[in-house]
Amino acid sequence: MENPHTVTSESEQIEFGVCHAIAYYHVDPYRLVEWLEMLQLTGVGKVVFYNSSLQQAESKMLEYYQSEGLVEVYQFPPLALPETQYDATLRQVLALNHCLYRNMHRFKYIIPIDTDEFIMPRATRTLSSLIREINRAYSIESETDSVHSYKFRNVNFVQDEFLNPNPDLSKPGYSHFLRYRRRFGAEMKRVHRKAIYLAKSCSVMFVHFCVGIVPGTPKKSIAVDEELGTLNHYRITNCWNVRERRPARDREECLEINSHRGNLTQDDSMLAFEEALLRNIEPKLRVLGMARD
Repeated sequence: MENPHTVTSESEQIEFGVCHAIAYYHVDPYRLVEWLEMLQLTGVGKVVFYNSSLQQAESKMLEYYQSEGLVEVYQFPPLALPETQYDATLRQVLALNHCLYRNMHRFKYIIPIDTDEFIMPRATRTLSSLIREINRAYSIESETDSVHSYKFRNVNFVQDEFLNPNPDLSKPGYSHFLRYRRRFGAEMKRVHRKAIYLAKSCSVMFVHFCVGIVPGTPKKSIAVDEELGTLNHYRITNCWNVRERRPARDREECLEINSHRGNLTQDDSMLAFEEALLRNIEPKLRVLGMARD
């Protein structure tokens, strides 16, 4: 492993850094631009990205954001074929721990998420103010002394046509976050959460979760109330055929997802970010040669 980043003062520390596991094959470059701009809008200072086999358009876009200082890209060998779930999981674990140990003193907080999700501040507009609001609500005097992680409930903004997502076609086609504003998740029996972690307190990262705590560092974990913030997940469930061969856990989740068909909740919280998000995205698309007439 290369030498980790060193930080000589708090003023050099990046408050929020994202660790993205590994990107394979094709990721819609418009969705990548929107994701990176949304992260930056909420206060993320650095995104660490592992590129295994992305196509030219996505790689070009990441190079641009690397030149802008937002993204760091590390090349990862492509999957050996035939690939297995074990292979993919192991590679994600390697990438996430590489990111953790290079940045555990460079980042104050570390967020392990995918390109189809982000932490959504609902009571505020930035992650910094969200942490302050959570600490006030839960009577935390000093988050760095007492809180290991802030865990956010996953809410699914689905795009499967059979679930009737009813996208808002008045919003630009490059903005999934603004078009898809119907979701489920808060009422799901199986609760999924992802977290903002105090970087210096995590010793081992699994896929999206810290599973080891550094001795002598905070251990407290807060399950954040949905009114303060959520993990917004923009996904295609592929649950239309529950009989398809899949692990029992996935079949169970699909059955529950299908029970919400036609009964999604309208959630317009993203509209508070609309003006700033579009203002930031549009010039980037022009620079990248991706603008649509």
